[in-house]
Amino acid sequence: MGIRLLLFFLALGGVASSCTFARNEAAPETSSVLALAQCGVDVRPQDVSDGDYGGFYTWPELVEQMANWAKHTDVVSVESLGKSVEGRPIPLFHISGKTKTFAPKPEIFYLVGVHPREQAPTICIVRFINELLDGYGRDDEITHLLDTRTIWIVPMLNVDGKIFDFQHGNGKTRGADWRKNRRENKDGTYGVDLNRNFPVRWGGNRAYDKAWKTTTTDTKGNIYEGPAPASEPETRAVMNFISHHPLRVVLDLHSPLHDMRSPGFLSQSEHDVFAGLLREMQATQKQPYPLQLPKTGGEPLTETRGGDSGISYPWAYYSTGAYSFNIEIGLKGRYPSPATVEQEYKDNIRGPLFTLLRECADLKLATRGHLSFGASKWEGTPKAGERVVWRPQIKGAFSFAVAQSDNAAGIIPMEFHLAPATRGFPILIQKDAKAGTRIPLTLYVWTAARQLSIYKETLVVR
Repeated sequence: MGIRLLLFFLALGGVASSCTFARNEAAPETSSVLALAQCGVDVRPQDVSDGDYGGFYTWPELVEQMANWAKHTDVVSVESLGKSVEGRPIPLFHISGKTKTFAPKPEIFYLVGVHPREQAPTICIVRFINELLDGYGRDDEITHLLDTRTIWIVPMLNVDGKIFDFQHGNGKTRGADWRKNRRENKDGTYGVDLNRNFPVRWGGNRAYDKAWKTTTTDTKGNIYEGPAPASEPETRAVMNFISHHPLRVVLDLHSPLHDMRSPGFLSQSEHDVFAGLLREMQATQKQPYPLQLPKTGGEPLTETRGGDSGISYPWAYYSTGAYSFNIEIGLKGRYPSPATVEQEYKDNIRGPLFTLLRECADLKLATRGHLSFGASKWEGTPKAGERVVWRPQIKGAFSFAVAQSDNAAGIIPMEFHLAPATRGFPILIQKDAKAGTRIPLTLYVWTAARQLSIYKETLVVR
């Protein structure tokens, strides 16, 4: 065991596939085709949908849209974020204007398609990207934003699920209502909910959920968390990208819960920033969405609290400091009429997307921390079925700390503590954990000045 300070912002790039195709203004049509082909973003014969879904984007139609975006070779380049569980490349678009700047451009990341059955996010992100690209060089504000920002967009993370959804729908108005990825589980079922698979608080709420009528351990259920934290290649691809880029903002776009959300626990100073951004986003909406914002100065009070676990945007914020949000597009059902989605984009989604793009430049980027750590203190014996408490010894002033387990054998249900974090972090050793199993633990420690120090330790099951 020992101290290792790991900083996401010291290792820029190198995580997405090297398939980026150089911008070529002389032959945009050729460049776009080659860019997509080189990244492997294509339509296989077995990927064709089972019907015409009207204004919804099937995978072939989304690929056609992406090919059109790639023609804007003066501002667009295409990469592969990684590969899906079935081996398909995940498209990643880099959008930034031609103007050169002395300082690095502020970076923002829009993530769409975690749950492929949610059609509204896909329609909205297509509309947003088209507006950006059509407006560059024509609209003064869009031109300025693209010239002074770096925009990253994943228009469809769950490619396998997207294809499956429109191969098994009614051929007209509804897909198969497929939420998860397409992992083949050991019991013959399929799929992991990627938005229960991120490591922060993974496994932290396994109670029966009345709304979902299942638990996160049920492989047949729509919220199955997977066999381990970050077990899915799609999850790891997102984590690798976020961890290796100095992002100011991360937005994960979903539907249909009709609200805008921050992570569930925040320090006072960070709460003020999140509250300000959410209210600015809300002020742009014709019908303002409710805000899901925690009370200031709060932290989890019980290890058996409800709420979602293993979610994308809390992990992104707690582990890298990127201000991370979830917008739940407020339309009834997961297959609302495309015309309704288009109107919702104009009225209530366009404004928040542009607000984050405008405001990201004024957000303070996280920097390297220099806290030191003493030998951890422990309560309990790390045996199968037992509960132990991890008390890291943090030297120096800090604001809050977040603990993460990287092995399914040890679950941390109470992950967030404000300073001084005297209560420690409980770790539930699973009943099937074998003696000698090593459970890597990560502690993210944040100061009020947004300086991050990371401490690594390993717990060994006896």
